[in-house]
Amino acid sequence: MIEHTRQKFLVAFKSIVLCVPLFVLQINHAVWAQNPDAEVKTLDAEVNAYIQQLKDRDVTVRVTAASALGKPILGNPNFANPSESAAVAVNALTKALRDQEATVRVSAAVALGKRSYGSTTEDVEVLANLAIPALIKTLKDDKEVAGVRSRAANSIGEISRAINNITKKSLREFFGNEETINDLVGTLITALKHRNVQVRASAVYALGAIGSDASAAVPSLVNLLKDKKQDVVVRAKAANSLGNADLKASLNRKAVPALISALQEQKPEAYFLRANAALALGYMGSEPTVAKDAVQPLIIALKDKNTLVSSSAANALGLMGSNAKDAISKLIEVEKEKNQNVQFRTDVINALGKIASDPKVAGSKRIVSVLISILKDGKDETYVRQSAAYALGKVGLESEEAVPALIQVVEDSLEDKPVRKYAASSLQEFFKNQAYQDPTKNKEKSLPFGGCKQLLIIWNGQNAANVLEKSNEKEKLFLEEEKEVKWYLQILNLQLQFLIFSWIQKNPLVLVIILYLLLLPCVWIFIFWLNPLGLFYIKQAFNRFKGIDLPASLSGGFKVTIDILSFISFLEFFCYRPRVFDKWVSNQYKLFNKNFLTLVKKFDNYEPIAVELDSTSVTNLTIKELQPIFSKKISCLVIQGEGGTKLAYQLAKWAMSKDKNERLCKHLMLPVLITDFELNLENKANEKPFINAISGQIKDLVEATDSILPELLDQLLKQRRVLVIVDVDAFREMSDDKILEIKNQLSQLDFPVNALVITSRTKLDLKGRLYSLCQIVTEPR
Repeated sequence: MIEHTRQKFLVAFKSIVLCVPLFVLQINHAVWAQNPDAEVKTLDAEVNAYIQQLKDRDVTVRVTAASALGKPILGNPNFANPSESAAVAVNALTKALRDQEATVRVSAAVALGKRSYGSTTEDVEVLANLAIPALIKTLKDDKEVAGVRSRAANSIGEISRAINNITKKSLREFFGNEETINDLVGTLITALKHRNVQVRASAVYALGAIGSDASAAVPSLVNLLKDKKQDVVVRAKAANSLGNADLKASLNRKAVPALISALQEQKPEAYFLRANAALALGYMGSEPTVAKDAVQPLIIALKDKNTLVSSSAANALGLMGSNAKDAISKLIEVEKEKNQNVQFRTDVINALGKIASDPKVAGSKRIVSVLISILKDGKDETYVRQSAAYALGKVGLESEEAVPALIQVVEDSLEDKPVRKYAASSLQEFFKNQAYQDPTKNKEKSLPFGGCKQLLIIWNGQNAANVLEKSNEKEKLFLEEEKEVKWYLQILNLQLQFLIFSWIQKNPLVLVIILYLLLLPCVWIFIFWLNPLGLFYIKQAFNRFKGIDLPASLSGGFKVTIDILSFISFLEFFCYRPRVFDKWVSNQYKLFNKNFLTLVKKFDNYEPIAVELDSTSVTNLTIKELQPIFSKKISCLVIQGEGGTKLAYQLAKWAMSKDKNERLCKHLMLPVLITDFELNLENKANEKPFINAISGQIKDLVEATDSILPELLDQLLKQRRVLVIVDVDAFREMSDDKILEIKNQLSQLDFPVNALVITSRTKLDLKGRLYSLCQIVTEPR
């Protein structure tokens, strides 16, 4: 029993012994939560080691430890460190701000600012909640040395900038505490009056970094800038801070004039002030009212003897973008001065690229032309040409002419590699900008206005992708650019498809009309290319139903007849083309030529004769004298005198010549001889004796079973595919009245024959339609 009681007592005692340390740890944790000064260790051995070194008696060790704790990676949970390590490190540094040695306090203040570099949201939260209150306290301490206070103000600026950049919030939004912000800004404004230059300069920087929450400090910053007795570094820092767009210093009516005045100060030691004033005006110049006053002073500053000032002026004009359009000519002028500093020239080139980013700016096309010429100048500095290539990637979306120039540079294997690399990057940037434009909000990219332009961009993109791919096969220099350009090309193609489908949904009727206007002519073009004469026969098939109305269901309720349909289907345009009738002549030529040559065989062996051609003596009449006559749309040749029949038959042979140089006109003509009209003329029912005679003779010569279609014959005669030869002497047995009737028919305005040869031994007086006839007299009159 006693033994059993003893065992229970031992178990209870052990439990108490184990619980006491846990209880003590819990109390210590609660105490530390209430008292940050309490020492707390973490699982991060390196952080613990540096914290221990902060207690070392050696000042150098403490300074080194404080500096080491300022590394952002140290204690950062994103780098496999325990989550509480960052807070422990920051807390240790805030305690070091109270170290007895000023050098340790300086190192701790600087380290807190450095921890904001590359930090995450968690890091800046720790810095904001632990470091900023401690730094404010240090800055307020009038007993603190100036070096520590200036570093404290500078670190406040660094942490504030990190909060703005990482969380995308103002300090007021981040803290949610009006008193903290007012205390912070008020302390910094007070520091602007500190007797030490470094403290004032750091306070100015911090106010600029805080941004919109420090707008109450703008009047103080303007006064610092205007005070010429103030140290030039402080004034320069004030100008720089006023340039922060979040401060909205432009709303202060004294800020811009003060900056312009500072820009115009010519003291040699004021060059840093002028440079910062120029850049501040550039950042504020996105507002047209500021640019209106600042552009001309900045143009003058381009000629400043100090390169830093002139480069800052160029950069400022670039920051203004399209608001600096009045500076285009001057920027181009100073860039062409080859003796200029290379850095200055590159800044000018970059400024031109930024101004040209707005295609609506008058002169943007000129800028693109200048940049292309710089890029292509193989004798220029590589660095300058790199800048030109880079700037072309920033130009407006309308400047597609820059793309072929960039492609050409990438493709040239003899070109400098850095220039080629920048050209490839600019191609990537150009197509990225194109791809990420919202096509639904850009009217110029909507169909039908931007369809052709979008296709041109895609075509250029395909060329760029092909060139990059080809270059990578040899050098592997543009792998990333090739990948990106191809990706953006896919986006552009999808955009085009989206635009097309969206437009179709909104305009179905217009689509039907466009398809009608495109597809139907394409069908006729295909038939026209395959068998031109087929179109004519399709037209004839339509004519068989001439006058028949289409059903209302097919015509949409309108009264449409087949003859109207042939017109609105564009068939009329295609079926009467010269190629159609050339095809008919070509099909009939072989048989026609054989039968016709048999008919006129007795008139072979023509020899050139002496004639009078329109009252001009020609010793030897050849084809060259006759070709100009038959090159006209209506050709009529009257041959008078003996031997005219033989000459007329020779003309018929020339009309059918396969040699273009020995042909009456460019195309082949089939000759028809009209010599006997007695029977037709006696038939009073026959109203078209000539046409019937021509049709009958063509039917015989081509050995056809059916007569030629009237409409086809009419077009063959009008388009001079048939040469009609009329021998008037063959009608000498007729009465004078009948001969006169024949002449009248030949002279009628509606007579369809446009290639006519008339032979007669006696003089003919023909008027009316044959007003442009030519005459050949085979013997002197």
